[in-house]
Amino acid sequence: MKKTVASNALIVTGFNAAGLFLSFFVNIVAAARFGARRDMDIYLVGVSIPLFINAVLQGSLIVSIIPVFAEYQDKGREKVWEVASSLINSLVLATTIVCLAGMAAAPILIRLIAPGFDPSMTGEAAKMLRIYFPSIILTAICMVLTGVYYSHKRFVAPSLNSIIDPVITFGYIYFFSSSMSTKSLALALTTAIAIRTLILAAGFLRDEQFNYRPVLNLSHPGVKKAFGLIATMVVGMLLSRMLPLFDRYFLSSMREGTISQLGYALKIYNVFSMMIVTGISTAIFPAMAEYAILPGKSDLLESMSKGIRMLFYLAIPVTAFMVFFGLPVVVLIYERGGFSHSDSIATFKALAIYMLALPPAVAGAIVSQGYYVLKKNPYIVCVSFVVDIIYVLCCIVLLKFYHALAIPIAFAIYYHCGLLIAGSVFRFGLIKTGGKNIVIDVAKMYAAAVAVSLCFFPLVKYASGNIFLSIPLGALFVCAYFLVGKFALKEKTSELLLVYAKSIFGKLFGV
Repeated sequence: MKKTVASNALIVTGFNAAGLFLSFFVNIVAAARFGARRDMDIYLVGVSIPLFINAVLQGSLIVSIIPVFAEYQDKGREKVWEVASSLINSLVLATTIVCLAGMAAAPILIRLIAPGFDPSMTGEAAKMLRIYFPSIILTAICMVLTGVYYSHKRFVAPSLNSIIDPVITFGYIYFFSSSMSTKSLALALTTAIAIRTLILAAGFLRDEQFNYRPVLNLSHPGVKKAFGLIATMVVGMLLSRMLPLFDRYFLSSMREGTISQLGYALKIYNVFSMMIVTGISTAIFPAMAEYAILPGKSDLLESMSKGIRMLFYLAIPVTAFMVFFGLPVVVLIYERGGFSHSDSIATFKALAIYMLALPPAVAGAIVSQGYYVLKKNPYIVCVSFVVDIIYVLCCIVLLKFYHALAIPIAFAIYYHCGLLIAGSVFRFGLIKTGGKNIVIDVAKMYAAAVAVSLCFFPLVKYASGNIFLSIPLGALFVCAYFLVGKFALKEKTSELLLVYAKSIFGKLFGV
């Protein structure tokens, strides 16, 4: 059993790592080919609404249906397919209606989210939207099939998804970008999700216990339970995934390339976020779920405390490194082909501010998991609603003074407020104990970063723009941070590094 778990974890981790690398490579290729210009702005706006819907489906379906499928798995695979068939059919029906309505109203939707676009840009973006909108139907099917795979403890086929998208996208850029420009990217996304769905379906067609049926039994207890869980998650996801739509709305009136430059900056930020948070949050979540059902909450709080400390401990030096030494990194990654030096500078300015959100964003993942294991999802919905309002208000106020940079500033405020509100409600409203020591330790980490930053600040200007100086200086900066942090936190640094090592290697080797 332990060997099976380890091998499954190795498969998932390997494919995810390969997918992350390939996706980032394709992002570099797209930047060189299309730059930060009009066509890329049109593409990013055109696919925004389908991407938003897909993000909601991906974030809500898997976590909602796996417990239901696991419950029916004990009764036989036929019972699982009774639920899965009705879920697939009902979701296909619902997403098809949304897709057709969205395609018909494409120009109206584009004008709603990008009022600053001129008529020709609106028309082009509407074409992009129509190309990509059918993906929401395929995403719904794909997510239900993935849930069935996971409930059967089959991981290879779903894990292929992480490498299919970048491979298909690279092919479309290489063969079709000259004639189709950024339409090739929209077609690549739609083709990739179609291939992913076909691969998942093909895997079951060879299975003797495959028992999909064209039924729509909404009164089935399993279907009702699944949709009850999905509904709660969808509301929360609708609120938490809306930021890109707000961004498009505010940025559409600004100069050409602004949407693209902030998009490239956000992709670098997302890579750091995924690298830091995924292993730790995934490793800690099962333990948190077990501790949540125990009478006392001390074990739950201890596991959350270790996770939050570890994430802050790793995110703070990464943030400081990118703020001080990020320009040559951006130049190294993006500046070639259609991506100019002025694009690099604009992207770096946005990235430096986005990175300020990294520590509270990654730590907030553990706090959110605390709500989930305690089955307090409505609290997350309320927090999401409040911080969304804060985000929009910040954008409105700051745009007058900081123009495009108001978006990353509001982004940083959003995550700081989100962690503060969610953490306060969790501490004072649910658990009613703990938290003080975490605040003290995080304050020490920030103090260590500030102290090291003051020492390195005179060298930043000297190394600015020089990758051969910036990378070694950045490495010295990070090492100095960990040394100062070790002194400030004393014996806790060894414990934090042990937590990190277990999160990375524990699943692979069953420790």
